[in-house]
Amino acid sequence: MQDASPLTAILESVLKESMGLNISSMGTSVIKHAINRRMRTLGIDNTFQYLQKIKASVVELHELIDEVAVNETWFFRDEAPFLALGEYAAGFTRHNKGQVLRLLSIPCSSGEEPYSMAITLLEAGLPAAGFVIDAVDISRQSLNRAREGVYRGHSFRSPLAQRYQRYFTKTRQGYALDPAVKALVRFHRGNLIHLNRTLASAAYQVIFCRNLLIYLDASFHQQAINTFENLLAADGLLFVGHAEAGIFSGSRFVQAPYPKAFAFHKRGQTPPLAQAPADPGAGGQEVQPRGPSAGFVESERRDLELERHEELLRQNGPSAELFLKLAAIFETKRDWGSAIKMLKKAIYLDPNSIEAVDMLAAIYQRLGDEKNYQACLNRGRRIVNRMTASMPAEEA
Repeated sequence: MQDASPLTAILESVLKESMGLNISSMGTSVIKHAINRRMRTLGIDNTFQYLQKIKASVVELHELIDEVAVNETWFFRDEAPFLALGEYAAGFTRHNKGQVLRLLSIPCSSGEEPYSMAITLLEAGLPAAGFVIDAVDISRQSLNRAREGVYRGHSFRSPLAQRYQRYFTKTRQGYALDPAVKALVRFHRGNLIHLNRTLASAAYQVIFCRNLLIYLDASFHQQAINTFENLLAADGLLFVGHAEAGIFSGSRFVQAPYPKAFAFHKRGQTPPLAQAPADPGAGGQEVQPRGPSAGFVESERRDLELERHEELLRQNGPSAELFLKLAAIFETKRDWGSAIKMLKKAIYLDPNSIEAVDMLAAIYQRLGDEKNYQACLNRGRRIVNRMTASMPAEEA
């Protein structure tokens, strides 16, 4: 095929405009391969001809977007956000009797995330009529797979997902989701940069937007934050990816007290508690104070937890799991140097620890270390690719 770098750059700018895509987050070679695949499919061997095609055909633009879109996901990915969602939902229903909980998953990929949200809410005791989930993705292929609701074994790599396999039925095609759960999610085509008017005017108590901002060009970050401000209800929660927390530094969002969930709420607002404060006179357990003394108690708790894990390290020897836990403690104490040191040790012992790589990326981004941040993102993608490629054919 004819090499036309200036034209390829123009095609990349088209993707930036339509998706907000940061080309460097994926690598120019990935974009070029996607373009070449589309050109081969159409029988076009000249980049200029393909440029004319994509300008004239919205359908072809969508086909190219499908080639470029990152669709790697699985049920209950990272687990902590879903545990936090269940706790938040319990508090919301307690404080808002009869009000419907509205949730948004964007991007939703092939549906594992919004369906995990639905299962989480059912497990938390919410009736089907008590919540509404909108799920949005730019890829038509992903939306078609999501609506079909049939998944292969690699979608269940999380232990939490394996616990809830009763919501699925084994078929020749794979694991089919219970139709009653499928009916709880409404799928829409779009993206965060170009939301349709109906979704853009909605108010959501919960938004899951994980691992999208790392692919957006930095010029779109403020636009994304503004969109979240408009979409999120006053006492709502926004869940983002490990490597994205630093993007919200200095914004109107602050991190919510859900460990490892990377949840944010609007500054000056407090998400509803899962439990109402107990009445000591009624025999309940007194709730810890939430004022300045609460910070001191929390600091002491972290120090005790740190000592306990360090003692386990001395007794049992090094392990990736222990180093990861120590890194999480150092991260909450804002001891970035120690956190990085622990994460590097975890990765040395377990080179496929995507959680350690993601956490390391988040710290480097917070510190403004773009080189190491991008290196972590690239390493994370290689880990995911290896995990997918190594699965048996029947599970892939």
